[in-house]
Amino acid sequence: MAMPSVYENTGQSNGTGAISIAWGTHATNFVAICRIQTSNQVITGVSAGWTEIVSDGVGTAGSAGAVRTTAYWKRAASGSEAAFTADDPGDHWVGDMLMLQNVVTSGNPINTSGSFTIGTPQTAVTVALGSTTNNNCLVFTVVGGAIDTVDFSGSSNITNA
Repeated sequence: MAMPSVYENTGQSNGTGAISIAWGTHATNFVAICRIQTSNQVITGVSAGWTEIVSDGVGTAGSAGAVRTTAYWKRAASGSEAAFTADDPGDHWVGDMLMLQNVVTSGNPINTSGSFTIGTPQTAVTVALGSTTNNNCLVFTVVGGAIDTVDFSGSSNITNA
């Protein structure tokens, strides 16, 4: 089997109501990783078939400086999966979806996971992750920052130190 890889990033979706993030281009057995940031509100009412990977938050929900980063995964049963949907978290949300190809076709595709959530502005973040226990694994790091907006363009200058 070929090495797993990111086939497509759907790009940013955002809003202040119910969450809806459409799948990107995919085929049967692709795995989608849906990443969502809220103002430390727990995501509820998630559409069927999605499994939570991580949910980490700091601060008082809906307040300045509050942030929660949550990620889910789902394996495509066809090339036309319905969007990820969830209830309105209460403030704002920002999210995207990664389409992964060449991922194991049964069982949990997540070998190890971790997150780091920041409640105050930072110029650098270090995330310590454990080692994978299988060969040919992708490593994702999910970092959330407390920026109270629905227009966040993401991070740059990511390095593997």
